Parts: sequence; structure tokens; C-alpha cells
Amino acid sequence: MNYKYIILLIILISAVLMSGCVNNNKEQSTDTGLENATGIDELPIQVDIEDRFIPGSFDKYYKTQPSEYLLRMYELSSSMENVVIDLQDGNISSANQSFNIFSKNYKNSSKMVDDWKRYYDTGEIDDLGKAIHSGNISEAFEMMDKVRDACTDCHREIRYVVWAIYDWKNFQDVKMNTTDTKKSQVSWTTAKTKYLMPGFEGIGIGIREGQKEQTAKSFKLFKNMFISMKDACGSCHNTQRKYYVNDDVMSKIDVMEKEISTGNMDKAEKIRLEIGIECHKCHIIHEPLQRIRELEE
Repeated sequence: MNYKYIILLIILISAVLMSGCVNNNKEQSTDTGLENATGIDELPIQVDIEDRFIPGSFDKYYKTQPSEYLLRMYELSSSMENVVIDLQDGNISSANQSFNIFSKNYKNSSKMVDDWKRYYDTGEIDDLGKAIHSGNISEAFEMMDKVRDACTDCHREIRYVVWAIYDWKNFQDVKMNTTDTKKSQVSWTTAKTKYLMPGFEGIGIGIREGQKEQTAKSFKLFKNMFISMKDACGSCHNTQRKYYVNDDVMSKIDVMEKEISTGNMDKAEKIRLEIGIECHKCHIIHEPLQRIRELEE
């Protein structure tokens, strides 16, 4: 699948999620009626096997710890840079020795995943070797640039998908507690779309419509779910969070609660929007790789 189409799909999915999250906020409840509030259920995106970026044969190299494929890439990169250093020093004898190691690593790497052989050009490697052997440093650097360009093409199309699949935990596996007595724990996606967002958006709707009781009810749902979300961050992070769900944001939530209780709705809405900006920052960091993962699985 062309990477541009992947990006387009990510944008479309995000748009659907954003439109779905704000539906029927007036009807949200802490115990019933939320299952159909957004029309969105669990969201594993299905992709035809022909469109997979990551072939099944790659699993055996990357699922091991440490990753065999990653170790091979480190060896390849190190041997490549060794050639560059020797050429910069004008040491042709050493450059030839370094090239032999690099060439061997390159050709071995090209055989690991059949589907990715198209990113390797052993002919360019041979031309690089000839340039080094002849002592033509300028030509050697030109050939090295061509080799780098091929490496970059692979990295641009493949690397981030690999990270998303193998190094990034799946949000669908992260569970959040809810206020629903019938479904106390759900996936991150369900918790966000059916509980957290209805609470957050319900505050704004209540303020705009002058419904203080509804606003307070939405705030209670939002605060409870935000705390649950903060706890769920521990599924991946083992250090204290300094952003997005940190003490500064929690303080804003406490202040918003006071403003709502005293009827200062304009101030409450201003704080709500400030909290929304922090949410957006978190989305920028976490959402792209999750969407790539969903498209790949």
C-alpha cells in the first residue's frame, strides 16, 4: 500500500473518531445507555494481506529479544560508517578492508526478508567497492550517497510501521476503569469514546445551553474518567508523567470544578479548553503510530 494512502486513511479515521465522540452528549449516563452513544465500537482496522507492509517472515527476526534484525542493522550501519570515516581520513587501504566487511553485512542483510530485497542494490555496492579500490574518493562518496538513498527509502516506508507493530503497545490492550456498574473495565478506545469524551464535551454543551446541573453531571463523569486514564498510562509508562496527565493538569480540573460549582461558567469553559490543548498534545504523540498499527493488523 502506498504510504501516502496510509496517511490519508489515518486522517479519515481521526475525523470519524472526532465526529463520533461528540454525539448524544446530552444523554450520557454513568451507568446505562452509553454503549450506543457514539456508534463506534472496537476499532481494529482490517487490511488485506496483499497490502501488508510487514511480511510474516519478519516476525522471527524481530520478536526475539534483543531483536536479531535490529542487531544486524546496527552491524550494517556501523560497518558503513567505518567506510565513511576511512574515506574522510584518506586511508584507502583501511577503507578497502572496511568495505569488505560492509559489503558482506549488506548482502547478508538483503537476504533476510525476501519482500524487502527491492530496497537493496548489490550492483551499487559493487560500484562503491570499485571506486574505493581505485582510490577515487570523490566517486566513492557519490556512490555512498546512492547507497544511503536506498537505505532511506526503506526506512521511510518500513521503519515506523515496524516500530508501531513491535515496539509500541496496542491501545486496544490497555484497559480503563469506568463508572458503568455493568461494564467496569473496557478498552482504552471504548473508554475514551463512550465515557471520557462524552463527559468532556458534555461540560461545554451544558455551559453553552446554561444547564448547570447537566454541566456538573458531565464534569463528574469527565473527572472520574480522566483519573482512570491517568492510572491506565501506567500500562506502558513506569515513570511519573510530566505532561498531559500531570499535577498541573489535575490542578486545572480541580479549579474547573470550583468554577462550575460557583456558577462561573465562562472561567470553567476557558479552563476546559486549556485542558483540551493538553489532550491534543498527547494525541499528536500517541495516535499516529496506533493508527498505523491498526491499519497493519
